Amino acid sequence: MKKILVCLFFLFFFSFGYSQDHYLYYDNFKNEMLIRNFSGKTIGSIKLVSYYNFIRVNYYDIDDKLVKSERIERSDLTLKNFMDTKEKNPEITIFDEYYNEIGVRFWNKNINQYDLFNMDDEPMGTYKFTSGKWEYRETQNFKNSNSYVVLFKPNKSFSASSNKTSSNLNQSVSSKVSTPKTSSKTYSRSYAYSGILYAGYLVNNQGYAFQMPTSIFEMGYFDYSSNYFGFKFGSKASDTLYQPDDGYSYADQLYAFTYGRAITSHGGFLDALFLKASLGYNPYNYDTVDNFYDIGGDFYADIGLKFLIDILYSPIISVEYNIDINGYKYWGVGIGILL
Repeated sequence: MKKILVCLFFLFFFSFGYSQDHYLYYDNFKNEMLIRNFSGKTIGSIKLVSYYNFIRVNYYDIDDKLVKSERIERSDLTLKNFMDTKEKNPEITIFDEYYNEIGVRFWNKNINQYDLFNMDDEPMGTYKFTSGKWEYRETQNFKNSNSYVVLFKPNKSFSASSNKTSSNLNQSVSSKVSTPKTSSKTYSRSYAYSGILYAGYLVNNQGYAFQMPTSIFEMGYFDYSSNYFGFKFGSKASDTLYQPDDGYSYADQLYAFTYGRAITSHGGFLDALFLKASLGYNPYNYDTVDNFYDIGGDFYADIGLKFLIDILYSPIISVEYNIDINGYKYWGVGIGILL
């Protein structure tokens, strides 16, 4: 019985203990791209090194030791968007810590993911954009292999054969998925519509809204998980017969919190379309029968759509349409800056 338990323990340990499955997490405060396992523990990091006409993506373990790198033939990438090249750079060469070729990261447009192959043309794993982040999953055959191209655990080493030519690698990989001949602008939540500080302006297209501001300002933030958080406010002079003697006027106002969510978050066109709703309060002034005024207030709610347009990465332009609980309709525009 003890032997069986020992065998089961080692089987469990070697089946799950050395999995390299992880996801990429961008730390806004430290401006770092971290590698974390699915328990949320940081196991490595990524840094970019810029050259004249290409960028090298360096992967480090928890001890800050280089374990692999990638060369991307671009000079305009950042930590926020280096995974978003997709069809623009569909085939990216992977190197070991000594800059020997050990594999390739290939964009599989048919299923919207990166497939990783070693020099023997064996699939090693996949990167897929899921729930607002890039997730890496090993193929089962290599979950515990010490020849795997990425080992993000400290004090471990690996070796990889690089005696095959890159032309053989390119030929074998291309046989799996046809390489796109043309490139087009892609939409990706991990870059184009994430980490954005936003300011917008909405106007009532009916020209007049009783006891409601006709113009509304909005400030907000798009996070890295397909969410939008905002605050809107507005003010206009109250339509009351009685006005104060100091020359000023009473004001009808609006204060509301807004939450939005992208329709999709997998790198498609609908990543740029957000369904949003607002809840707030509308204090206002109104005339009384004795030619004076009184103060009132109503619950406020609206629902709408916000569409983002990526123009040369930054700034981001938005257009939106809202309708509130009273049937008033608002059109708006805004601008967002990538942080």
